[in-house]
Parts: sequence; C-alpha cells; structure tokens
Amino acid sequence: MWLQADIEPYLSATMPIELPEPPSGEGAPKPPNLWVWLVLLVVCLAAGIVWTLLTWPKGQSTGTSRFWMQLLGYPTLACAVAFGLRLHFYEEACNYLMAQEEVLQADREEAIAFGSEPLVVIGIAYLCGMGSSGVSGRVAQKESALEARAPKRDMAPIRHTRLALPEEYQGTDRYRQVFRALLAKLDHALCALPSGVPFDVQLQLPGDADSEPLLTIWSTCWDDCGLRPTKARLLPDGAGLMALDTWLDEYGGPALEKFTLFVALQLNDEPPANSAEVAVALLLGWPPMAQRRDVLPIAMLHRPVACETDGFAESLRTVALLGRTPPNELHQLWQSSLSKVDKAALLKSASEVSLEAAEADDLSGIHDIDAALGNPGVAASWFATALAVEYAQQNNASQLIACQEDTLRLAVVRPTDSQAELETT
Repeated sequence: MWLQADIEPYLSATMPIELPEPPSGEGAPKPPNLWVWLVLLVVCLAAGIVWTLLTWPKGQSTGTSRFWMQLLGYPTLACAVAFGLRLHFYEEACNYLMAQEEVLQADREEAIAFGSEPLVVIGIAYLCGMGSSGVSGRVAQKESALEARAPKRDMAPIRHTRLALPEEYQGTDRYRQVFRALLAKLDHALCALPSGVPFDVQLQLPGDADSEPLLTIWSTCWDDCGLRPTKARLLPDGAGLMALDTWLDEYGGPALEKFTLFVALQLNDEPPANSAEVAVALLLGWPPMAQRRDVLPIAMLHRPVACETDGFAESLRTVALLGRTPPNELHQLWQSSLSKVDKAALLKSASEVSLEAAEADDLSGIHDIDAALGNPGVAASWFATALAVEYAQQNNASQLIACQEDTLRLAVVRPTDSQAELETT
C-alpha cells in the first residue's frame, strides 16, 4: 500500500487519478558540436600564434620548448580545458534529466498501480422491462422492448419500458416490491458474507423521490430478510459510479477494506418518453478482504474515469490502462444516457484508439441500453455495470461501460476465473 503523500500529487476533483505524462525526451541537453569546437581550436591556435609572435623577445631562440608551448601548447590546452568543462556540464545535465525521467516513470508506474486496483463483484441483481436475467445477451442481440404503452389505464400511450409489477402496487408499494425482489436474488451472496467484516449499504434513488420513507421501507425489507443489522445511506445525486472512485481513494482501514451493497432504482409514476424503469443491486468488496475471507468474486470492476466529450480519446486510453486491458481487447461497450453528440464523439474516439468494440462495420460490439429499454435515469451506470458483469461472465471477456451522469463516466469490467485473480491485485 502506498503512502497518501506519495499519491496526492496525482489526485484531483474531476479525475482523482491523474497519470504523469511519460518521459517525452523534450528539453534534452545538446551535446558539444564537434565542428564548432574545431573552429574554436583553430581560433585559439591562431590567437596563440599572434600572441607569441608579438610578445616573443627579439633575438631569443625559437627552438625552445617554451616557445612552442606558448605558440601551440597553451592554446590547445586552454581549448581542451574548455571542451572538457563543456562535456562535463553536458554529462551532468544528461544525468539530471535521466534521474528526473526515472522519478517521473516511477511515479507514473506507482500511480497506475494505485489507480488500477479493482473492486470485486460478489453478486448482482436487476429488474427491468426485459426481465431479471439474461438481459445482457438480448441487448447484445439488438432486441428492444421499448414501445408505446399506457403506464396506467387512464393514461395516453408513451414510449417507455416498465417493471412487471401488479397494478395494485402504486407509489411506495412499488419500491417495497422491488426491494424485496432484489434482496431475494442476492440472499445467498449476502448470507455468505462473514459476519465480522465491515459492511454497508448505499442507495441511489431518483432525485424527485421522497427519500426518508423509502429508507424506512428499505430497512423494513432488510430486517424481514433476517440479514445483519446495517443502516443504509443515500448516495448524493449524480454520484453514480464515482462512488467507487471515492471508495478506492481510501488508504486503508474499514473505509477501504469492506463489502458494500449498492442499490439503484429508477421508478416512474408518470414515465417520460423513451424512459426505462430499472432496479439494480451490486455487491462489491475489497479484493484482499475477499481473498482472506474466501469470498469468491464473479468479476472485477475497475476504477471509473470521469471525462468530457472533447477528451474522450485520452480518457479511453486511461480507463483501458486502469482496467488492465488494452483497447484492442475491449470487444464490448455498454452505453447508456449518452446524447447524440456524446455517442458520435465516443465512436470517433474509439476508432482513434483502436477500441475493438468499434471496429466492426455493423458496430455489433456497441450495446445501446437506451435503444433496447429506454433511459434508466439515475440507475443508468449501475444497470450498465450489471449487464456488463453478466455478459463478462457469459463470454469471459473484458467489457467497457460509458454513461452520462453529472459527467461522462467510463469503467472497465473484467471477468475472473479463479482465486488467483485476487492474489494479483
């Protein structure tokens, strides 16, 4: 584990992991120019000749060693000393630059190692208009459940998808049913967690939802399942995947070495056009903790990267680096909540960095969740992550996620095949 003081220079508010640029070689000292120094030698010799001829005593023999030293030796020696000093300063500058580059490279490698530490995915559960399992494969096959339908009997048809809940459940009762369904799907994974490890629950709810009653409903559903007492807390609006970034920025202790259940929901009483109702839960953990407690992961989720549209290419390189997967090995891209401008910029940048998912002529590696189900709102990034994890399990290949929350967010999901995967993190 690295010291906080060693890493802090590479942290910022918008993208906590800032990688130092690799040594570029610019600003390298220039070596002595041979032709320049030959000219200087000639000038020195000429100056020595003139000086000797003007100052040598008349009548004194010119056959002495003193005469020839004054004529040629001293000028040559002076030029040699000057050249030696110039060469010495050049070598010192080269050594200083080399030391700087070594420090920069070491800092970069350290920042990459710190930033590429993943979280393990212990379990996932989701509900959407296509069902609660196997949805990633259907989305990858370009199926769509998005169609015009009446949310309620007395409402006009709206193009959207909705959870398959009985009509008698309205308002907070719908949240209660969703909470119960998610907990039922994750019951085995939650019960398998060791009782003595730090554990918390974080909820991402729609911004217009009344959070206090929903927290109470969640607590009731949690207690009804007989799970360990745990108080849930709300994620800030727009936090999304960057909550993982905050987690991975911790430097030890229970804030880092823990398991966390993230739950995100987007339910709509009056659904907007092209919207989706989804509910998703991801059980994540710190890899060394999971390894020590013999908790087997189903995938690895790497640090998310926040970016802007005009910096997509560099951000794609960064997220691939932190995800320990070259761009040409990222065959699948899961995108959600992106505008048309974002999608165009992403596609252009993906081609620029040779992202494998964008190489096919029919773009079969790019999976648009919004086109299949509608916009999942505040749950977009979590739902995309759940589908990426499910697809990574099925295909044993790394996946890329791209979503729009407060900013654009990118992340890599990798499959894991054995406990040995944990030991390398």
